[in-house]
Amino acid sequence: MVETVSAGGSTLTQGFQQPWVDISIDVSENEAPVADITVYPNPTRHFLHVVYEEAPLGDRYELRNALGQLVMQDRVQGSTTELDMTTVSSGSYYLRLLDHENKPRKTFTINVTP
Repeated sequence: MVETVSAGGSTLTQGFQQPWVDISIDVSENEAPVADITVYPNPTRHFLHVVYEEAPLGDRYELRNALGQLVMQDRVQGSTTELDMTTVSSGSYYLRLLDHENKPRKTFTINVTP
């Protein structure tokens, strides 16, 4: 389908494929079922709680800033892990949970408030 609209000497045509546009979709290759994982409170100011429905075996976490820089990482300490966010500047972060083989399990966007 192609649609053309003209107004005031300008013409806009939609529907053609644009060869200079590169659209990609990130698809997780981890096909294993993901256990229910809860992260709260979000937004946070002091402590962030990561709660697994089932106790993880050897999982770890990475907290990265909006630029992708590693801010914090460690092993998940059991069904509930508490992250001290008081040392982290306010802003948006990505909390990535990895299984014992370093395969991505789940990623959360975390907002730290001032």
